[in-house]
Amino acid sequence: MNIKRITAALLAALICLSVHACKGGEETTAHITETVTETEAETETGKEEVYDAVLDVDVRPVPAAAEIRKEGELSAPASLLSPSADGYGDVFALFGFSVGEGGLPVIINIDGSLGEEEYKLTVKADGIGITASGRRGVFAAVSTLAQLECDGRLAAATIEDGPAVAFRGVIEGFYGTAWTHRFRLDLFSFMGKYKLNTYIYAPKDDPKHRSAWRSLYTGNELEKMRELIDTAAENNVRFVYALSPGLDIDLGAGYEKDFQKLADKCESMYGLGVRDFAILLDDIPTLDAEGHAKLCNDFQSRFVKTHDGCSDLIMISPEFCAAMLTGYTNVLAPLLDPDIMVMWTGNYVLPQSISAADLKDIDGKFGRNVFIWWNYPVNDTMANQLFMGPCVNLAGSLYKNVSGLVSNPMNQGYASRLPLVTIADYLWNPSAYDPEASISAAVKHLDPECADGLYGLMDLCRGSSIIGGVSTKTLSDEIKAYYNKKDGAARTLLAKLEKMKTDLSDLYEKGDKNMTAEIKPWLDKALAYVDAAILYLRFDISEDEAERGGLAVSFAEARSRYENSSVTVSPDVLAPFLSRASSGVNAAVGGFASSPAKLIPSIQTYDKYVPSYALDGDESTFYWSAGAAVNGSTFTVDLGEVTGISGIRLLMGADGHADDYVKSGVIEYSSDGKTYTYLCDTAGRKTENGTGFSARYVRVRCTKDQIYWVIISEFYIRRKLTLPGDSSFDGGDNVDLSALFDKDLFSTFRPSPLYVNGKTLKLDVSDAKTVTMYITDPGGLRVYASGKDGTVKEDVSLSPYTVINVPDASYLNLTFGPEKTEIAEIVIK
Repeated sequence: MNIKRITAALLAALICLSVHACKGGEETTAHITETVTETEAETETGKEEVYDAVLDVDVRPVPAAAEIRKEGELSAPASLLSPSADGYGDVFALFGFSVGEGGLPVIINIDGSLGEEEYKLTVKADGIGITASGRRGVFAAVSTLAQLECDGRLAAATIEDGPAVAFRGVIEGFYGTAWTHRFRLDLFSFMGKYKLNTYIYAPKDDPKHRSAWRSLYTGNELEKMRELIDTAAENNVRFVYALSPGLDIDLGAGYEKDFQKLADKCESMYGLGVRDFAILLDDIPTLDAEGHAKLCNDFQSRFVKTHDGCSDLIMISPEFCAAMLTGYTNVLAPLLDPDIMVMWTGNYVLPQSISAADLKDIDGKFGRNVFIWWNYPVNDTMANQLFMGPCVNLAGSLYKNVSGLVSNPMNQGYASRLPLVTIADYLWNPSAYDPEASISAAVKHLDPECADGLYGLMDLCRGSSIIGGVSTKTLSDEIKAYYNKKDGAARTLLAKLEKMKTDLSDLYEKGDKNMTAEIKPWLDKALAYVDAAILYLRFDISEDEAERGGLAVSFAEARSRYENSSVTVSPDVLAPFLSRASSGVNAAVGGFASSPAKLIPSIQTYDKYVPSYALDGDESTFYWSAGAAVNGSTFTVDLGEVTGISGIRLLMGADGHADDYVKSGVIEYSSDGKTYTYLCDTAGRKTENGTGFSARYVRVRCTKDQIYWVIISEFYIRRKLTLPGDSSFDGGDNVDLSALFDKDLFSTFRPSPLYVNGKTLKLDVSDAKTVTMYITDPGGLRVYASGKDGTVKEDVSLSPYTVINVPDASYLNLTFGPEKTEIAEIVIK
């Protein structure tokens, strides 16, 4: 009899006398029953635990063939495992299992007929069986085993599994700030868990990868590289070291010298344990097909084939998508060694889909299955966006036509893990892939305590021009029902938004700190959006005038929290909902009317970036032309009527598209739309001018051809203020009072105390009955009425929505103190 085994079993029974079920957080008491355990000739009466909770387990990627039994009574204890074969203890330990004698037996069988990562796994109450061809297969099996664990138990299972695509993983190939060393180490652990087996090191901002590719790593750089390579290997990840020498490698007389530099650099990496290499020739100006073919072929024959254990070279050419193809590729393709793996992005750099037909065409041209460089969820050229939605629009049969696929993720590495789980799911078992099920599982895997909040943020940030997705599916139907005025729709939408606010707040406070630090601007805006939508719906539902007034001010405050944010959240659902809500509040409160102004561009609109976004007061939305501006291109604002204007402010370009503005242009104005007067030249992305004039039309006119498209994020045209009757202000001319009376609740008057402290705005109310003030922050403001003779009546008690009866007063006086004051609007009736 094995005394150690009995001791371990008794200890496990004592620990598990009271356990929690995995679903719903309800407590479940384990039942203890009398059993008889026979060992050889002996029998012994003991107590054996029967675990009757349902195990909440979910395996990602979804196995190719699996029967998983979640009934607790069929499960096995996970407290201690005893593998039968030496040399695999580190694999189990990597996934958090304790390994030693006397634990649950794990029988490991080595079967060379299985593929490298194929495995068979059985889990029963009395033991585990793993069959694989070697370490990579055992690793994949243990990765699955770890996901079968819940509350110290292992779900019973019978699984036969293996990947559809051989090389699956990540290429760090984006521009901008590279990932940190800490994140890369975390990434390899993540990749091992979700069976992603390939990492290509290609950060554009590492000079020794691209601009200084000849230089060797030394000192701390070398030690960090060694740690990365070792950690990748521990997690079953192939570390592919990529060099990008194409900017300046000598393909002529100095070729042999430069080739030796390339070989020396890779030799140093080989010494650290690298066995996979890539030569990246993307984004270079040289189209020397014969020279590039010779470079890659020489590396394959003179380096790869002469170094034990090296895999075939991976390369990418300057023409890496169908839209780029010229005669260069026709020359290159037949010259390349047939064993070299050729990378390909699809029909475009950022294709919305990749079909089987697309792949057959390019596979035929290169005479091999291409290796996909999938530019999703990369955001380096769209830095104001997060792409957190699931992988979609890849052909289900893609695995038949590719040698591998790596995702090029976002600069925000921790946030990228969410779509990466779905990409791993798709590549392993495309026939079972369900995007919505995959992303729902991913949020639970990555942050189980804040899964609803993470799902909510993902949903608000899932829309991507890369994959043609739409955002905010969780609210779309409710918002449509609200617009269609269905019974109870407003309250249904309100309840959903209130839950989303709670969930997002939980994510903000308790979510994974590495991720929330990366995504804070988007999380801030998401919370402000949801808060504003809640306030608007409460405003819309309320029938109490005072309550509606206060909610209108609160809505304006919430709107101010996101109106200057440059990041994009729910551009196709919540953003237009709030824009419409703003117009609704303005129209409903005090009879305000939305500005009739509209932008009329002479260039067609790109995608959903409509002209109204240039006048919506939200600098995170923008109009985008569907082509380059040329000499004479115009972007004209029609104000609807001739009006006095006290100044303009034009904002162009956007984060990630900093060059998309009018490079050379003028701003002009006109009363009739025919004869225009020059106001000023454009001044880069931001142009401001305080000259007063009267006009109906204000336009930007390009004065030179340019290659860039045009983004107008906001074109502010400040209408001139006319104070009523005998009103006056004893402050200076540098205080613009127009926001107080512009019939727009969202253009807030926020004067500097430096200029208004101790100053008084004296409003003539002799012909008025009431004055309504919408105050977002009273600060040190004092408000009081006075008679014609200056007799002061008592001070007015201020609230966000303040209605003042003034039938017996001649003036209403606003005296500013040293504190900050913010007033959204004053309405005199």
